[in-house]
Amino acid sequence: MSREALQESLSAVMDNEADELELRRVLSASDDPETRATWSRYQVARAAMHKELLMPKLDIASAVSAALADEA
Repeated sequence: MSREALQESLSAVMDNEADELELRRVLSASDDPETRATWSRYQVARAAMHKELLMPKLDIASAVSAALADEA
């Protein structure tokens, strides 16, 4: 699957226009950090376009995981 196809699927999911294939594509890529970052950026852009207030997201899971891995 190309990165462009995944980005189009992410956009379709956000807009509630995704078909089953697009939804499966996004769900299967949801563990990928780059995909998650793209999703977050799309959410910020969508909120700005709709003049919605986004609550700041504090994501410490990756930092905690990295710190634990360093200790091991």
